[in-house]
Amino acid sequence: MPGSLKKSLAPAPAASGLSPRKQAEALQKKALELQQKKLAESSLVKSSPKPKLPVAPGPKASLTAAAPAPAPTPKAAAPAPKAQAPAPRAASSLSEDRIRALHASYCDARTKTNARPVSFEKLSKSIRETEEKIRVQSKGRSVDFDVTIQGGKAILKPKLK
Repeated sequence: MPGSLKKSLAPAPAASGLSPRKQAEALQKKALELQQKKLAESSLVKSSPKPKLPVAPGPKASLTAAAPAPAPTPKAAAPAPKAQAPAPRAASSLSEDRIRALHASYCDARTKTNARPVSFEKLSKSIRETEEKIRVQSKGRSVDFDVTIQGGKAILKPKLK
């Protein structure tokens, strides 16, 4: 450590009235300032701008009176691009009763593997999302699930019908 840095980081005398914690914080702050100063002077590292804090949107206040921005000129109403209609979603091939049965057997399997049970809502959402993805990939084939224990974990295996 260079001599000048040692002098600047020397602990302040206890008579300063600061607690040891506050003294340590002050020393860390001073060390950080010195490191930043040294890096700024170094030709190897360029100083980066300070990150800007997010500002809530609102009217901007200016210190100088600036001319108001010109009003936007109305453009000819261009026809809105046609939004592609989403592909019609096929109704879920799994009934509420089937999902409840899957939930019961899945919770049983998780209990056997010392894992916590999953809520019905969470499992139902997951099954429906997975079912939709698989149905799209398999060009509309219906999907069912089996509960199995694999590698010491309870899993739901999708099956195409």
